[in-house]
Amino acid sequence: MTLRAKLGLLFGEFRPTVLRTAPMILRRKPILVGRNFRVRGAGNIAVRNGFLALGINNYGFADNRMAGSLRVRGRFDVDGSVAITSGNRWDIGPGATMTMKGPTTVSPMSVVVATTEITIGNEGMIGWDVHLIDDDFHPTRSSPDAPFRHADKGIHIGNHVWIGSRATVLAGTRIADGCIVAAGAVVRGNFDEPDCLIGGVPAKVVRRGVAWTDPAFGYTETDPDVSA
Repeated sequence: MTLRAKLGLLFGEFRPTVLRTAPMILRRKPILVGRNFRVRGAGNIAVRNGFLALGINNYGFADNRMAGSLRVRGRFDVDGSVAITSGNRWDIGPGATMTMKGPTTVSPMSVVVATTEITIGNEGMIGWDVHLIDDDFHPTRSSPDAPFRHADKGIHIGNHVWIGSRATVLAGTRIADGCIVAAGAVVRGNFDEPDCLIGGVPAKVVRRGVAWTDPAFGYTETDPDVSA
């Protein structure tokens, strides 16, 4: 961490607050919480090999007045360092499991609803206003003669996946390693081929052999295969 980043944690606009962070530290949980980020069910959160930052990341148009919330009635397992920016609203329901590997960053104003299982691999980047919803909640049918049924549940996102802003990932979705989900896409189904650009409504593979990079993960634009 750079000196500037360390000073920001201590004195910056998005610094953790003692009131919300101290109870986490007393529970021996490496969780840093901003002043307008509310956490419920902290006892159901496990963090290993890193830390969980909630509402303390400076992100462009975001400010520290944007309220965020994380309610965990199931399990939230974090392996590595994960940053969830201000304005996010997450609900991990009873019996549900949310698993994230770091480093991964979630931009402002995203919504996560987990009723069964959501997994996100390492080196993930989730844009602003993204929705991850692992249940359709209401059975549907495709014709008058077909029975009503629920969609498959759960969402599984691989390593080094970039989900563009305002994308929606629905129940029963799998996304392979190295993929990019285009902004505004509505994604449902299995996308098992790695390094693909997924876009459209409904989403489909629109390009293969893509790669993306971010300096935060130690990659440069000259690396021959940043998604490996």
